[in-house]
Amino acid sequence: MSRTGQVTVLTDPPAGTQDLYPEMSPNRDVVAFVRRPLVSGMDSLMLAYVDGDSVKTLFHAQRDLSPEVAPDGQMILFGGSTSAGAFMFRLPHAGPARGRGG
Repeated sequence: MSRTGQVTVLTDPPAGTQDLYPEMSPNRDVVAFVRRPLVSGMDSLMLAYVDGDSVKTLFHAQRDLSPEVAPDGQMILFGGSTSAGAFMFRLPHAGPARGRGG
């Protein structure tokens, strides 16, 4: 809910996908989450501003992204499977550029 008590939609997943596993940054300005196809395909690690202004794709993996934002907000940690195997990753986080994108 927003500060006014109203429910705010942060993402609008394309048809055939769902948005899962939200993880809010410590300063509460962005949410890392997973966009997953309903049938098959690659998961995407996504980042969205909580004001609803911007959604950005950060990384693609076969499955199991499960993002966690570091306590200082400077890194996003996640696991993922690629064609080379399953790995743990860290990604510097400066926030997405404003504007819609994928």
